[in-house]
Order: sequence, then C-alpha cells, then structure tokens
Amino acid sequence: MEPARRLQAVGKDLYYSPNCDRSLTLEEDPFLQVDKNPFQPDKTRPLNHPRISPASHTTESASPKRYTPHYPTFHTLCTPRVWTLSFGWMAFILMRYWDPGYPFDRLKRIPYPLSVGLPGELTYSMPQPFIQSWGKLESELYGAVTRLKSKSSAPMVLPFLPWAHGYRLVFKNPRSYDRAVASSRNWFSVWWGALSFLIAYSETKRDAFSLRGYVPLWHVELEPEVDAAWIDGVFRSVICDFSYKPNRIGCILDIANPKPHQPPLSWFIEHGIPVWYRWGPQEISSADPSLAPPPEMLTGSPERPLTDTTKPSEDPRHLHPVEPEPTPSPPKQASKPEPAWVAHFKRHEEIHARWLEKESAVERQAREARAANPPYSKVRVYEWYPSEKDPDVYERIPVGKKYSRDTLSLYSSTQKIYDPFCNMWDCCDKFGKEDDLDPDEWTIDDLDLPLPVSMRNEIIEMHQDHFSDDGGEGSAIDKPVPLPSPATETTPSSPTPASVYTPLPVSNLPSSGATTLVEDEQELLTETTNWLAVSLEEEGQSRLRTILWIRFPTTVEYDYSARMDPKFERSSPGFLDCRTT
Repeated sequence: MEPARRLQAVGKDLYYSPNCDRSLTLEEDPFLQVDKNPFQPDKTRPLNHPRISPASHTTESASPKRYTPHYPTFHTLCTPRVWTLSFGWMAFILMRYWDPGYPFDRLKRIPYPLSVGLPGELTYSMPQPFIQSWGKLESELYGAVTRLKSKSSAPMVLPFLPWAHGYRLVFKNPRSYDRAVASSRNWFSVWWGALSFLIAYSETKRDAFSLRGYVPLWHVELEPEVDAAWIDGVFRSVICDFSYKPNRIGCILDIANPKPHQPPLSWFIEHGIPVWYRWGPQEISSADPSLAPPPEMLTGSPERPLTDTTKPSEDPRHLHPVEPEPTPSPPKQASKPEPAWVAHFKRHEEIHARWLEKESAVERQAREARAANPPYSKVRVYEWYPSEKDPDVYERIPVGKKYSRDTLSLYSSTQKIYDPFCNMWDCCDKFGKEDDLDPDEWTIDDLDLPLPVSMRNEIIEMHQDHFSDDGGEGSAIDKPVPLPSPATETTPSSPTPASVYTPLPVSNLPSSGATTLVEDEQELLTETTNWLAVSLEEEGQSRLRTILWIRFPTTVEYDYSARMDPKFERSSPGFLDCRTT
C-alpha cells in the first residue's frame, strides 16, 4: 500500500509530508515559536471585588493575590510544532481520546456533578469517588512517566498535571463544572503522549542482548511503580500502538539545519508519527535529495488547506480588472465538494416532509414537545469528524447513549442540531461558533477557567459594574484578567501543593461513607448503602430460619452472634450455635 503523502502551500512556504495527507494549518511561522514553552501559563493580574472599609469608607483591595495563572488547554497544543529536544515528545500526543480499556476506562465520560446547597445557592462539584479515581490515575501516570524519564535519561520538559484545570474544584453553575472537568480529562492525553514517547524512546535505546528478551524493558522498569494489570493495560492500549494513524499531533522537522540529537526521519515514520518539513530553496540546496517530494507533485500546483489563515500582501481590489470582462471562476472553487452533512440534512428534510403527510395528532404533539424541550440524556448523538483516510471529508460517527449528555455539553447551541422527528442530535464544530455569552450563566467566577481571550473580555464587560471605577491597582481593567473565585478544594484534608507539576495525594475513602458505583451507569450514584446491608442481613436471617425448620423436625435455637463477628469466616462450620430443645 502506497503511503499517504501530500505537498501543500501553507502561507508563503511549501510543506511536504511523506506519511500524512492531513491539512496543515499554521496561524504563524512555527520556526519563530521554537523556544516557547507551550505549558507555561499566562500570568495575569486579577480584578478584585472592591470592599468598603467601615472606618474610612474607602475602597480597598480584597485579594492578596497579585497574579493568577491562566493554564493553556489541550486544544492549543493540537498544532504541530517544530521538533526540539525539550518538546519533541509532543509529537506522540493523541489528538482524540478513544481508549475504553483499563486503566483509562474511568475517563470515558464526564460524571454528573454533585449539587449541594439550597435552591438558588447550589454549588457543583465532581463526586468524591470520581475525584479519588481520577487522582489515582493521575498519580499513576505521573509515577510511570517520571520513572521512565529518569531511567532512560530522556531529555524532555513535562507538562503540568490535569488537576490544574480544576476537576477538584467547586463551581457555582453546571456549565463551568462541565468545562473544567472536560479540560482536565483532555489533559490526560498530554500525559499519554509523554508515556508513549518514553516507551518508544526506551525501546530504541535497548541493546542487542535486551532486544532478545520476551518482556520489554519498560515493563521491568514500571513494576515497582504500578501493578501488573496497569502495565498490561498500557501495553494493549493505543499508547503502545505505533502503527501509523493520523490521530497523533506529529511534528515539523528542520531538514536544512537539523537540531542537535534530532532523530532521523525514518524513526518518526517507523513509530507512526506524522511529519512535515519545508521544501524551499534552502532545503533543495542543502538537504538530502532523497527527501524531495515526488516529481509529479512538484510539477503540479501544490494544495492549500481548506482553512488558509494567510493574509494577502496586496489590496484585493487590485487583483481583478475593473473592466466588465467575464473572468473564469477558479477551478478549485468550482470543484470543491460540499460538506457531507449538507446532503445528510437535505435527505432528512425530504424524509420529514413525507412523515408530515402521515403524522397523527398524537405524534405531532409529541414531536412538538421534543422540539420545545430537546432531551440531553440517553438520546442518540452523532459527531462529524474528519475521516482518517481523507481529512477534508467528514464522517458521521455515533456516540453511545450513555455519553450523550457529556458529548452535547462540549458543543455550543450553534454547533449542535436537534432533529425532533428522529429524536437525535448532530454535532460538529464546523456548524457554527460559540454561543453568545449569557450574563446569568457566565459569571466572574468563570474567569478562573482556561477561556479564550475574547470570551474573557466579554465576561469582564458584562460584569463591569461589579468593580470600582477608582482606577487603582486592584480595579483597573486594562487587559483580560481572571477574578478570584470562591472555588475551593473538594478534599480539605489534601492541601494544594505549591506546584501543579506534583500530583495531589490520594486519600482513602472512609468506610462509614461507603459509595456504590455502577461502572456502566455512572449516573446511578448511591451515597450510602447501609440500608442495603441491613435488608440483606434480614433476608439472610429469614432464609436460615426456613432452612433450619425444614431440616430439623424439632425446634432449633440458633445464635447469630458468631456471624456478626468481624473475624467470622464463611467456611467456618460453627457459625451457628444450634441447640435442640
């Protein structure tokens, strides 16, 4: 099978990929961002609630903080970067989560929030068992990555941990909770990429003797850190799948002036990592001729991505003559196919028209009720994603009904379309833009979340009357900055460490507050099971009375005290003290 290759024009440069036909979209020259740390949070000055001093009636600053960190989100990392020694491992990051197996099955969906408080003053947070479960996985990932990094001496700068995005915090509205937990869940993929790179890196450094072994070296290194089932789950997951899939971010190589210790192009191709590199006069004169694109690609016109962010260098009015001459339309515009969802919605409109002719009054009433109040839980949801074979073609992928609410929460109102006839949703980020902000839904507390700059500015403008106009240091609004949030740690016994690069301690749940979680139906959350234990005990006693009455014709007295002994073993023959009377 011939490998996927593509030569495309990005801005003023040509980029060639010998193993990926995905569109490469760059907002700026990637070679100017080589030394930038993508994990460094922006330090912004917080706006403070003004408070009036009772003595002098003067406005004072209420927050002792000078700066609040604004952490980057996963979506800001999805653009390929130029390979560097410190951040080259980011090429292994998976662009989309799709691994339901252990130990990552706990991240399948966003759990329902736990609401606490009176009506109108509710707070929303992740249930404690999920916090413990996510925290345990976070600690295991951190331990596995740091151990392999130390053992293999891999040169890499690690990112901050997922808890920095706030899945342990308490929020005042459910949408803030959904966004924070979704950002935290997506950040686990960054650590998967780090673990995947370290596994590939450690396997590359193995000598000829160790290569003969049946057990990979990284298995042996991780045994003191995590259990065997965890290692086996990673081995069977996409983290260790280095067959080519365009699901990884990939990287850009400088073939004219290679960086020190830069792996060869063949190493990335062997591990299924998409690779791009510029092909211009400098590369033609100094690079290896075998890296040149095929001649048939160089003779034709290079392709351009669908989303071209470059700006024209001339006035567009000067590009076409003023005379009323018939100008031929660009061939690419005429031959550009329409998105796949256009034909899908047209076909459904025809189906709906036929349904209307045969629809009864009861069916029409039910449909109108669904249209007025669309369901969000346990409903069919479809997402439109780029095809792995052709990234410019979108495919309609079904989502399980269990995950419908979590999926719909990730799209704005213009990015999801509800069909009341078929009772299903279609979602795609290409359908529209983000929703206009609602001041009742978005509050100043949401500025602690990792939001785009434009959205942060809108939130500040909506709630500008909350601040003083004195122009002091704490009340000046000169740039988009976060406000102090009442969000608190869900586990007071686990104080926040000084650095988000250190995992939080995972405390054990108290036995008195037992919680039962159904793995496949996480919305069924029972906060206590004491009533269940009592009912089972009573049922067991009733059955024992019946059995003993049948087996012994005489009256039998029995003692349950031994059964209630915590040291009691089910195999003990003396758990009943039977005395015939």
